[in-house]
Amino acid sequence: MKILLTGLSSLSGLRFAQALRRKGHEVWGGVTRASLDQYDGLRRARLQEWDGPVLTRLQFGSPGFLAALEREGPFDLCCHHGAEISDYRNPQFDFLDAARRNTGDALAACQALAASGCRALLATGSYFEAEEGGTPRDDQRAIYAYGLSKTLSWHILRHASERAGLLPAKFVMPTPFGALEEPRLAAYLVSRWKAGETPVLQTPFYVRDHLPIDLMAEGYAQFCERVALAPRETPAAIFRPSGFVESVGAFAERLADEFGRREGKAFSVDASTQSSQEEPQDRRNTESLLTSVYPWDAQAFWDAYHAFYFRQG
Repeated sequence: MKILLTGLSSLSGLRFAQALRRKGHEVWGGVTRASLDQYDGLRRARLQEWDGPVLTRLQFGSPGFLAALEREGPFDLCCHHGAEISDYRNPQFDFLDAARRNTGDALAACQALAASGCRALLATGSYFEAEEGGTPRDDQRAIYAYGLSKTLSWHILRHASERAGLLPAKFVMPTPFGALEEPRLAAYLVSRWKAGETPVLQTPFYVRDHLPIDLMAEGYAQFCERVALAPRETPAAIFRPSGFVESVGAFAERLADEFGRREGKAFSVDASTQSSQEEPQDRRNTESLLTSVYPWDAQAFWDAYHAFYFRQG
């Protein structure tokens, strides 16, 4: 297949593109900035790992997006992975503006895709969305305004896809982790361990779903192939892959064990007190990939993850 994938500069975008290429597909990655030289830090490092074609100014539903479809298409599948995520925990995160940026003129984009022979639009969702991340009995409100922006984006994209005659599909991401990730929980833990201190967790009792990015990418690539073969008249296809479902404290202990064994040290965490209870207690996906048949070298993954934090600089 010839596949267009937005959001290439993210960790998951890069790994998804690489997994699809390993399966023999022609992947065109997209970024929103005018040139690759405008990226630095981790995003630049990720883009340097990609040696396939890249389309710039590829904001979904923008005039530039429509022009790229006409110039470089047709595409068999459009994977809309890019999203506005900067400062996503900020209470002032503008969810309406983010949804607009995520979708643009969604109907025009979907109509152009359908007219050129594209079969489906696969949007990346989040288990932070409303009505995701558990059973109907659980607290399924959106987590952060970011989760609300993703909820709105999915409904807009699904509506536009259906009107244009595309099959709408959604890949619901849990929390990815792996080398080249943004500095969040693992970065904090490692910084304290390197300083000879015990990191103190603020919300150790929340239950969350952490999925190794390599395994997530394999699941994504196989889902893409299933979506591309599904009849257009079928209902929206949704995949909710799951990884390590456990408390944040237990996941931090998992990192302490994996990193500690590779360093020959005993790392510990203080997971004794929960300082906040503002978020839903339990947020998880439903389809475990840890016991699946997806190819994944766990040892190589953990070695690379350890090297990213302990062997750089």
